[in-house]
Amino acid sequence: MKIKILDRNIMFYVVTIISIIALSIAYIAEYIFKLTPCHLCILQRYPYFVLFIIGIIGINISKNYYRDNFLNLIIIFCCIIIFILAAYHYFVEIGFFYGTSECTLKLSNTNIVEEILANSSRSCQDINWKIFGVSVTIIHSIVGLIETAYFTLAFFYNLKTRN
Repeated sequence: MKIKILDRNIMFYVVTIISIIALSIAYIAEYIFKLTPCHLCILQRYPYFVLFIIGIIGINISKNYYRDNFLNLIIIFCCIIIFILAAYHYFVEIGFFYGTSECTLKLSNTNIVEEILANSSRSCQDINWKIFGVSVTIIHSIVGLIETAYFTLAFFYNLKTRN
């Protein structure tokens, strides 16, 4: 039985749409709603850029069974990175882990007010974006897990069907 949503041709469209939506939400939050991203927020965007490029390559260039499966493995790897970064970010927010060195504001003793105003980044421990009272990092972790599951299922489905 053919499951259309797992088909390799559809999968590349799905990954492209997911990456466009994720990046659009991030940039709308930053530039329209003026939510300053922390270092981890910015790091979480990079796998989506890679996914977008892979999606475009898969849609336009790749129609080879082995190349498609290789691209699917890269997609799965990127989704795992998305999940790990989002989960790590959540644990930094709740204080379970310390953030990276870029996650803390580095201030000298002179002109502290000017440095705070000039510093465009924020601490990774600050939660400045919640949806229905839930930190976006939790939602992003769940989405990353769902993406990983979907693309893993698509990978094994496409290995089995080889159309």
